[in-house]
Amino acid sequence: MVLLLIALFIMIIVLEIVPLVKERQWKEVTVASVLLAAGFILSMLIMFDIDFPYLAPVISDFVEKWLALPGS
Repeated sequence: MVLLLIALFIMIIVLEIVPLVKERQWKEVTVASVLLAAGFILSMLIMFDIDFPYLAPVISDFVEKWLALPGS
């Protein structure tokens, strides 16, 4: 199952990241790489039944404190 997950992410990298590198779109490569890495890590944690903290409260606090619009 691990090999299937790795193969899937390699396929995504070949289809999505390689064309961005060829076109020298470095910001897009960075964002796509970070999101793919996060997805891969979370997928591996789920696959191996490793508990990780519930992140919704952390994200909610971040949005409320740092991304809040003035006057809200």
